[in-house]
Formats: sequence, C-alpha cells, structure tokens
Amino acid sequence: MPTRIAASAFIACAGVTHALVPPATPLVPRTACASSSTSSFLTSCSYSAAVLCSRPRAGPIIAKQLSAPKKRAMRRSLTNGVVVPTKRWRPLALLEDAPAPSIQLSNVIINEVLLLSVLAITTYAVLTVDQSAWRGWYPYEIIYRIPLDNWNSYETTLAEYPVPLKAAITGITYLLGDWLAQANALQASGRSWLDADRTRLGRATIVGLVLLGPLAHFYYEFVNDELTEWPVYAKILFDQTAYLSLYNTVYYVSLLCLEGKSVGEAIEEYKGVALKFLTSGWKLWPLVGIVTYTLIPQQNRVLWIDGIEIIYSAILSTLANDDDEAAK
Repeated sequence: MPTRIAASAFIACAGVTHALVPPATPLVPRTACASSSTSSFLTSCSYSAAVLCSRPRAGPIIAKQLSAPKKRAMRRSLTNGVVVPTKRWRPLALLEDAPAPSIQLSNVIINEVLLLSVLAITTYAVLTVDQSAWRGWYPYEIIYRIPLDNWNSYETTLAEYPVPLKAAITGITYLLGDWLAQANALQASGRSWLDADRTRLGRATIVGLVLLGPLAHFYYEFVNDELTEWPVYAKILFDQTAYLSLYNTVYYVSLLCLEGKSVGEAIEEYKGVALKFLTSGWKLWPLVGIVTYTLIPQQNRVLWIDGIEIIYSAILSTLANDDDEAAK
C-alpha cells in the first residue's frame, strides 16, 4: 500500500509539473509523436521526473526555477537519452553512473576519538586496579586505596620487568612531549591542538620506546654501580656532557632515519645543531640532576626523569622540526 500511494503521488506530481511547464519545443521528434501517443506521455513523465528529482534552492514551484534556455537544453538532451548538467540542477540521470561519495573523516575527529579511547582505557585501568578485592568495601575505601594500590602495582611491575616498563613510560613521555610541541605550533597558526600529525607522533613514540627508554635505564644502572663514589656535582657534570650528548644524538639521528633519511645524512644534519641541543638541555637538567641524585631512589629515577622529560621532549621536538623545516 505505501508503495502504491507513493507511485500515485509521483505520477500526479509529474502530470502537474508538465502542465505548469508548457514545452517551447516538442519533447520528442514530431515523427515519434505521430507514431505513438504513449511515447509522448512517457517522455513527458521522464522530463517531469528529472525536474522533480532535482534540488532547487528556493521557490514553491519547481518548474519555474529553470530558465527557458536550460529548459530547451534539457528537453533536447532527453530526446537523445542524455541530460545536460547545470550548476543548480542535478537530475537523477546524472547520478546513475556517478561513484558513491566517500566519507572523509577529518584529522581532528580521528585524533579526538583516539585520545578519548586511550583516556577511557587508562582511566578504567587506574580505577579498577584492585577490583578483585572490592567485595565488602565501601566506596570511600575504594577511592582511598586507588592511588596506593596503583603505586604498589607499578613497583611490582618495575621489579619484574624494569626495562619494558621504563621503555613504555619513556615512549608515552615522548608522545606527550611531541604533541605538546605540535599544539604550540598549531595554536600559533590558529588551528586546533587536536590537528596533530599522527605520523610525527608515532615517530617520537618509537624513538622513546625503543631507544631512549632502555638507554636511560642502563645509564642510571651504570651510574649507580660504577660511579657510586662520585660526588653529586661530578655526576651532574657527566650527565650534562657525555650522557646528554649521546642522548641528543640518538634522538635526532633516529628521528631523521624514521623520516626516510640515511644515517650519514642524519649525522651531517645533526652536526649543525648539536651545540644548540646541548645548551638547551643545560637550561633544565642541572637543577633536575641535583634532585635526582639526592632525593630520588635509584629504581624510580627514570620515572622522575620522564616526568620532567615531557617538557624536554617538547623542546627537542620543536628544535628538531624547526631545523627540518628550515632545511626543506
């Protein structure tokens, strides 16, 4: 029944529209009209359907939206089975062979969905760290135990898997640091901080996860085992010369290699910015080193350093990408 009603309404509207638009020229050749009245009626309905299926900008009567030249052009084209396209009218005949429109999600939406997903998973993991022991607990007991049990869980994992855990933390640190650097640049150009380059974020995360995290772990193990007798100022001096130079070199060269450059090209580029990277670190790390070697336990030094390193990785990312853009 609904199909029959819709068909009747379509035919009625087609007839009304054809009556409102008297053709300036015959819809089909006169010889065809003389041969059959049925073909004339079908051609009229086809023209009316093409008009009705178009989307006018405004106006109560669809037929009056077309100018006379466009009407004549459409009628002539219908006799040959082709509809002439116009800027304002797109009959269904034009859409039959057209490819389906592709839906393109913006970079901002994709980043927002990914960020919210990661935050939701992280929040759930933090809040349910001791879910197996909740039975009989009051809500305030659960809230009270969340920070303590998360810290206990961290220390247990640290004792069992020190290198993977520190590598993961450093990878997250460089992800956040690079996003912070991109957000600063994006806001300066009037764009959203969510419009970050995910490829660049991925490169920074890989460098932190695979290289810098393990490097930091083994370096502080070395300092604790081999340089125990050194005074604090000597350890800081060693940090800010030998270790920081190696750290910056690994970061910059590996980042350029992930961008597709050879090791030789990356090293040549780094030679021109090595001193700038080193002096940038001197503005931050000496004071951090004092706290590191006097207050922070050895097993938690990488966690402490990574917390500060969000800022430092943002500085490194800004310097590296500014120099890369200047080179281009």
